[in-house]
Amino acid sequence: RALRWWMGLLCVACFALSHLRASRALSQFLERRQQLIEELPLPARCMVSAAVESSPQLRDGTLSYVVDASEVDCAGSLASGPVRVLLHGGPAELRRGDHLVAYADLAPVSWFDNPDAGDALPGAARRGELLSGVVQGLELTARSGSPLALIDAARHFVRARIDATYSPPAIPLARALVLGENDLDLSDDRAFKRSGLAHLLAVSGTHLVLAIVALVRGLKALLVRCYALASRYDVERLAAALGIPLALGYADFAGGSGSAWRAAWMLCVLFGARALGRRSQAWLSLAAASAVALGFDALAPFDISFTLSAAATSGLVLCSGLLRGRLARLTFAPLRWLAEALAATASAVACCLPFMALLSPSFTVIGLLANLVAGPIGELAALPVCLFHTLLSCWPEAEKGAALVG
Repeated sequence: RALRWWMGLLCVACFALSHLRASRALSQFLERRQQLIEELPLPARCMVSAAVESSPQLRDGTLSYVVDASEVDCAGSLASGPVRVLLHGGPAELRRGDHLVAYADLAPVSWFDNPDAGDALPGAARRGELLSGVVQGLELTARSGSPLALIDAARHFVRARIDATYSPPAIPLARALVLGENDLDLSDDRAFKRSGLAHLLAVSGTHLVLAIVALVRGLKALLVRCYALASRYDVERLAAALGIPLALGYADFAGGSGSAWRAAWMLCVLFGARALGRRSQAWLSLAAASAVALGFDALAPFDISFTLSAAATSGLVLCSGLLRGRLARLTFAPLRWLAEALAATASAVACCLPFMALLSPSFTVIGLLANLVAGPIGELAALPVCLFHTLLSCWPEAEKGAALVG
């Protein structure tokens, strides 16, 4: 009982600390934004000397990325201190860490106060973008060779191969599934949302778990066949240790959404425990992943993909604990599989409903049944084929075939 009291007090203290950090982040963002408005004659044509900070994303045919500007000069007026700027336009081969000088039409980042859409300020403060604008001219002054730059180079290559091999209507779907770029046609976007299947095109935690667990199992199968290694070491623990950088790297390659990072940190905890020869519970790994996310970003709960992913995972963990024994009593295998799939989907959706209500006033019950059919197709068929497609550029016929099947 004393331990429960201490755990309760620790939870209250962590909640209070998170509240203070989030409030401070919001106030600092608003103060810095107001300072820039007073310093610069915005909107204006400005010279920006900066380094690329975020992985470039392609949307509506235009590259969008965030830079950390060391200098912003608008008609002779200089901004004091570094400024985070969202730029649209530039060469497709831009990478994180690249240094550039850009001439862009800049204005303060603004948002609309829509009562039905919630408060947009926390999301803007979380991204930290103070200015935004369209690039009119850009010169690269230095190229980066960091690991993050190599990941961006791989994203650029995969994006180019998708554009070259997929049919035009499928290109946005493939980029959403593989690279996490939300650039769907309006009719496709509306159809996926109305059917309750929009999560299939997001790089969700399920995507990351399927891909990384398959890779780790493949590594284990290769390592166990190396007699010199397998006779001296526990190759399962070695494969689990290698799974940690694989999980983090894939989460970044796939767009770095909140749900992907949540799943990546959960996998890191599970793989780390396995590499150390210990067991880890799902609740503990989820708590650790959430703590890491909040440690890096005080406003992480305002990332809707992170919040929905954590809620859905909580529902799945709860479902596995409460319903596994009861559903095991069903002797007819197809009926048991259907009941387990429906229970898992309903548990995940039930925990997400309060947050989904903030995004949309409607919810389609048919989405529960649609997920039973579309889920396996998306997760177990389309995703592996689309990921395998990224490795087939040296075999054009197979690459086109994988694009067609995907």
